[in-house]
Amino acid sequence: MIIGKTFKFEAAHFLPGHAKCGRVHGHTYKLTVEVSDRVYPSGMVMDLHDLSDLVGSVINTWDHSHLNELFSQPTCEILVEAIWNGLIEALVTNFLDPNILYSIQLQEGEGGYARRER
Repeated sequence: MIIGKTFKFEAAHFLPGHAKCGRVHGHTYKLTVEVSDRVYPSGMVMDLHDLSDLVGSVINTWDHSHLNELFSQPTCEILVEAIWNGLIEALVTNFLDPNILYSIQLQEGEGGYARRER
């Protein structure tokens, strides 16, 4: 069974050397995280509140930040890799199986997105 939840955060960035995106600008980012596992006797794959806590531990410091202070090239693809790795680490830290992480998708503004699946 796959369950998921969508999160939002606001952040500014610029892409060094890019003709249009080389100037500082901001986006509303929408992050969808999916986990996959069996349905436990509780009737849940995972408590969505617990999923929110895990995701928050990775992205909360990014909200209303300047992403270039955290990443040299803050593209959507780089952010997805950082979120994926952060979630794996958070799952392990919380004694959860990191293999439950199924996919993440980060939408930048209203158009494009980057997605990673296991």
